Amino acid sequence: ACLLATLCYALTLNYARRFAKVDSSAVAASSLTSAAILTIPVAFLFEGAPVITLPETWAALFAIGLLSSTFAFLLLYWLLPRVGATNMSLNTYITPIAAIILGVIVLRERFELVHLVGMLVIFIGLIFMDGRLVRWLRPARATG
Repeated sequence: ACLLATLCYALTLNYARRFAKVDSSAVAASSLTSAAILTIPVAFLFEGAPVITLPETWAALFAIGLLSSTFAFLLLYWLLPRVGATNMSLNTYITPIAAIILGVIVLRERFELVHLVGMLVIFIGLIFMDGRLVRWLRPARATG
């Protein structure tokens, strides 16, 4: 599921480049609407209708759905034509690091060696994807 989600994210970002001249909010709205139309029936099929009785649950649902997801999609599709799909996708590598740090700080989870190793792998991957350090370390070729 994680690999499929990554593949879908990559395909979506690259497909969205075709709409560089279209209003980014329209692309974000259609993307969120399509995702909802496709996932809501699956969620109802496997989990049934949710039972929400507390106002705090409605507030959390509103905050996650409208504020977090919608704002993130609007920002994503606004930035996409400005920075490109490759640079835009780099933020997905930072997400697990932020989740680990927030888990340790907010939820008092244990920080383990595997977390540090994962963070190092992500940072090393980002360094090589960026390419500036590799170009800087590579000796200059003599021209002549």
